[in-house]
Amino acid sequence: MKRIVEYLLSQAEWWCSRSLEWWAAHITAVYIGGAVLVMGGRFEELMSLKLNEIGDLSAGIFGPVAFFWLVLGYVQQGRELKLSSQALATQAEELRASVAQQMELVKATNRTLENHENSLEPLLQIRFKEIVAAYNEDGHVERHRFSIENSGAYCEHIKIFIVDESETLVARFSSFAAASEKVFSVDDLLNADKLFSIKVSYFKANGNSGFQVFGAWKAWDEGWWISINKKIHGEELS
Repeated sequence: MKRIVEYLLSQAEWWCSRSLEWWAAHITAVYIGGAVLVMGGRFEELMSLKLNEIGDLSAGIFGPVAFFWLVLGYVQQGRELKLSSQALATQAEELRASVAQQMELVKATNRTLENHENSLEPLLQIRFKEIVAAYNEDGHVERHRFSIENSGAYCEHIKIFIVDESETLVARFSSFAAASEKVFSVDDLLNADKLFSIKVSYFKANGNSGFQVFGAWKAWDEGWWISINKKIHGEELS
């Protein structure tokens, strides 16, 4: 009994696994075969039919077959459209994943470039040293002396400006090595109790220009003193 059940189940599985086209072809063959047998059994009556009656008979026989295959075509087309839609959805999902990967790659590349650009940035620090009496072509002046240190990367074509109501160039250096210090002076440009800026522009090792700005304040504290703090740094627009 068990073997019979297994056999019936395997036969049912086999028949269910046949495609729609397979079933349609076999049903059509059985239908046409049955029609041929019926017409063969009544061949004498068939031969006595008029032409219009033969046409009606053919339409009656093959009309259902044509309609059957028409319906089958619609079903097949719907199935193909469904498969095509699924394929397009899969492609769209793969495209979205690809775009997301490309965006992450671009972000990673930008971060790498940004880190590389930052590694080429000089780290500048300006300190006030002293005010001394000096003489130039205008006579007696107060000379404000500053030191500027570079604890970052090498840079060149350095220009130092005092920024008050306008920019005044006060010093320039052809190059500035890492871990080095330079001194510059400013004569009679700084007023007491007034905020001003010191701007340092330069070119990095890769040729890109940049600048750093320091805020400064001159005040009296048992002697003249200038407090300096870094404000911003960035890239010059060419």
